[in-house]
Amino acid sequence: KVAVISFYATKLLGAGEGGAVLTDDEGVAAQVRQWRDYANQEPDGTRLNDKMTDLEATLALGQLERLPEGLAERRRLARRYLAAGLRGVGLPEDVPGHAWYRFVVEADDAGQLMERLGSRGVQAVRPVAPWGREGMPPVTARAYDTVVSIPCYPGLTDAEQEQVIEAFR
Repeated sequence: KVAVISFYATKLLGAGEGGAVLTDDEGVAAQVRQWRDYANQEPDGTRLNDKMTDLEATLALGQLERLPEGLAERRRLARRYLAAGLRGVGLPEDVPGHAWYRFVVEADDAGQLMERLGSRGVQAVRPVAPWGREGMPPVTARAYDTVVSIPCYPGLTDAEQEQVIEAFR
């Protein structure tokens, strides 16, 4: 089993850049360590020198300590959206362990919804990137055209969330 975690600034554990690979397979762990280490090895395009700095690691550890509180706050925000009648797209309503990294809603036209929300002071984004728009699989293209991620992060105040709810309505 393998899990890959991104530490990009907007992720649950934001630490600037970098990430981690978690595994219980020694063979996989050895391969990842080899890819990570570029010294004294033949050139290979799979090896990356994108190691975390001590500062980024310290930031990640601080974020890890605060993760339970951040997840609880995201759950609270998601419950308020659900109680207000907003429905997430294709997500279970409230499953134990759900991270609520994003709260994604559906509209007939994502671009139009983002404009309407923006005109009311709410920043919303598309959670699906348009990379290779022409060759997108149909489900991905539909998601790009119809889904929007609304604010759902620790630090969002009740008043700000109410503004999102009212703007969405």
